[in-house]
Amino acid sequence: MQEGSECEARQAQRETGYSSAYVIAELYADLGEKDQPFRWLNTAYQERDPWLVGLETDFLLDPIRSDPRFAELVRKVGLPLFRRRTLRSHSPQRDHVP
Repeated sequence: MQEGSECEARQAQRETGYSSAYVIAELYADLGEKDQPFRWLNTAYQERDPWLVGLETDFLLDPIRSDPRFAELVRKVGLPLFRRRTLRSHSPQRDHVP
């Protein structure tokens, strides 16, 4: 099943049962969509989706992390804003012990 059709399948599941709005947001973000992930993340927030606790560390949401709406959602959820370090920018400093 392709990712686009998986998004549609998850949305259809919501009409007959339950499918996490958060998971639908992940799928759209992974597809490179910019607005649909936020639509579904806001739905997840309204539904108090437990998956929101992983909002800051979920790599599937990396494509939308730089969008200002992401930081606003993190604030609304009440999570501390986590700043990732990349391996290139991380240069650990070690204390020199004589």
